[in-house]
Amino acid sequence: MNEILAPLIYCFYLDKNQYFSKNLEADVFYCFQEIMKHLELWFVDNYINVPNKIREFEKLLQQRDEAVYNAIKKNNIDFNFFLFRWCSLCFSQEYEIPEILRIWDSAFSSGKNLSDFFMYYSLAILKLNHEKIVRYEMTQIMTLVQEEIRNLDVEKVIKYSSMIDQ
Repeated sequence: MNEILAPLIYCFYLDKNQYFSKNLEADVFYCFQEIMKHLELWFVDNYINVPNKIREFEKLLQQRDEAVYNAIKKNNIDFNFFLFRWCSLCFSQEYEIPEILRIWDSAFSSGKNLSDFFMYYSLAILKLNHEKIVRYEMTQIMTLVQEEIRNLDVEKVIKYSSMIDQ
């Protein structure tokens, strides 16, 4: 969970107000706990809920973009290969700190459960890459979801994710 903790420490450390720096550790811990309350949906009963969350996403993708869903299934790509990491770590391994903070800012201000926000953000990534995914083979799709998403315009994904959630 250090991937979630590090951006929090970074944000709090940047505040040079001595009052806040004096309570940095407690404040970071509190925020970390609040984030984990939202993400516990993935971790209930020793990860037993992970398959349920993956199926929930698969169903959502199938409803919103059946062609992408079919391409992923046709290529025998398990959603666990990327979706679990994306959602359970809040994209902290996919982007640099400024992008992570921008995504998290949108997540916190969205009014949604963080888990739901990250599911829709994930859906937006796949939908925005529709043309590539439907024509790519397995290795190209895996490269896209594991490496190329770092090159996506975060603002565009955030905006699109809020539109498809309607």
